[in-house]
Amino acid sequence: MIKNDKGSITVIFVIVLGLLLGAVGMVADYGYSVVEDIQLTNALDAAALAGAQDLDDVNKTTATVTEYLTKNGVDPNTVLIIFSDNNKSLKLQSTELVENRFMKYFNIDTTEISASVKVAINAVTKINGGAKPFGVPDEVYTYGEEVVLKEGASGGSNGNFGALALGEGCGACWFRHNALYGYSGTLEVGDEILTEPGNMAMVINPLKQLLQNDYSTFDNFSEDSVRLWLIPIIAEEDISGRDYVTIVGFAQFFVEDIGKQSGKMQITGRFVKNVISGETGETQTDYGVYVAKIVE
Repeated sequence: MIKNDKGSITVIFVIVLGLLLGAVGMVADYGYSVVEDIQLTNALDAAALAGAQDLDDVNKTTATVTEYLTKNGVDPNTVLIIFSDNNKSLKLQSTELVENRFMKYFNIDTTEISASVKVAINAVTKINGGAKPFGVPDEVYTYGEEVVLKEGASGGSNGNFGALALGEGCGACWFRHNALYGYSGTLEVGDEILTEPGNMAMVINPLKQLLQNDYSTFDNFSEDSVRLWLIPIIAEEDISGRDYVTIVGFAQFFVEDIGKQSGKMQITGRFVKNVISGETGETQTDYGVYVAKIVE
């Protein structure tokens, strides 16, 4: 007797086709969820790094994180923001449900994805360009405090008024270039650098002109404001004339104006905290300038 196997083949075909479609759907939805997971991770990374710029201000950090998450298509309400006790690190955690496109026909409507990132800031130990040729003593500064960056005629000692000779060259021309545009070379904690004796008043007018084209204020300035100066912190030593001093850290100051004292240039700035690019070390003394890095 010849059996009719058409029915059995049809059943097998349907089963195989269903399994094949399920496998294809699973792969497609998995691939889609992977893409969404990468986008979520990138969004959290960007938001955490942006928020780390103002870790000393929880409200401002939260607002920045929220802004960056929204810009990158992430609902801020799905993200948990965790601050460390000392406000030196920030962690973001998020779990989302991605809607399946194929597996929902098999009653699997969503795929769960999750991402987290932790960013920490540490005091900078090495910078690659941008330092102004002035040095301030190793002291504890408070946010907004006015600090003399360049002494006038009645300040200073032994011919030194706070100016530094950064780089291979010394003298007025080299100092003027560094004062206007920042030293382009690398500086590191522990480096010994020379002072630039004399009042160096020849740079006062070019600097005043540079600042007057920037209308920033201490309460509202951008990261690229020409009024925001990166300054080496130097160890207090007995110096005389052109002499060596040691860099112990870096700080930033917002320069509101350049004045004169007895006809000589005096520069004051207000101490700020900021995150910049550079290298860092966990044991470095905190002078308010940090490097932010993803640590988890």
